[in-house]
Amino acid sequence: MKTVRSEQRQARGRAVGGSVISESVPAVVGASYLLRSILFNRSDKLVVLRIEKQTEDGSLIILWKILRVFDPPTAGGPDPVE
Repeated sequence: MKTVRSEQRQARGRAVGGSVISESVPAVVGASYLLRSILFNRSDKLVVLRIEKQTEDGSLIILWKILRVFDPPTAGGPDPVE
């Protein structure tokens, strides 16, 4: 039986529709990124981020927008400890 964590590990580095799934990427000014945030039993959102500018102190100005909100997925097992 596949677990949620094993599916997460198998997704790393997988190409989907010409894009590679990754847990981290370098922030590049002018680049756009898709982020899917999933909290089982709570939320599932697809967000686009665009790095607009890097300031003199190294901070980044990031524009973002929620593209889609999905029904939260469920996962069996004990409730997570908060």
